[in-house]
Amino acid sequence: MKKRINVGIKQVLPVLLAVVVVAVFVFWSVQSIKKRATPVQEEPRPTKGEIFKPGTKWVYLFNNATTLTVEITGFKKFNKRQALVYRSHFPDDQGVLKLYELHDENGLFIIGTDLGDSEVVYEPPLTILKYPFKIGDNWKNTYTRSDRPDQKFISESKITSYQEIVVPAGRFFCYRIEHLTYPADNPENQQATTDWYSPQVGLVRQINNNPEIGVIVRELSTFTLNY
Repeated sequence: MKKRINVGIKQVLPVLLAVVVVAVFVFWSVQSIKKRATPVQEEPRPTKGEIFKPGTKWVYLFNNATTLTVEITGFKKFNKRQALVYRSHFPDDQGVLKLYELHDENGLFIIGTDLGDSEVVYEPPLTILKYPFKIGDNWKNTYTRSDRPDQKFISESKITSYQEIVVPAGRFFCYRIEHLTYPADNPENQQATTDWYSPQVGLVRQINNNPEIGVIVRELSTFTLNY
């Protein structure tokens, strides 16, 4: 199992990170929070709000075998745009990857990734969330990547429910978001991902079915939030 994870990690991590980096809608004003989330008992109606700032960190249990840490380290001018930098790594700083994100009143967008030996630009930026959002919302992206300029990709997303889940970090009420990603010329080659997202905390659980390395599960273990 560990070998299979390592072989495909550069291919799958940019997709796995996609929703970790979603913007948070703030329901209270704080400078820095480190605590368990308080469950929300009905579907919230977020419209827009502040986003996570540098200093925010999430630690996930990865396939019950190791941990994956994701943290916001700062800002970077990327492809002529100011982006937040999300850095991910396994223990001992293995498998370091960076994701560059844009946030505005319309939603959250991936503009590129850094795989360690090269940077990849998404054009147009890949929509991760559209604001405001609620159960039943859906969106579709058609985009290219600079490492495969002649290949178009399609990503389809839908918010299907709002439910309580339990993970090592505690109990959370989350939106369930289902994603399908595939090459435009080969729609049968699909990668299916289901995310459980808390507006207060971010990504809480993710199940990714990758054709190359199988099913990958990660669940939130600890977190430090900075708004």
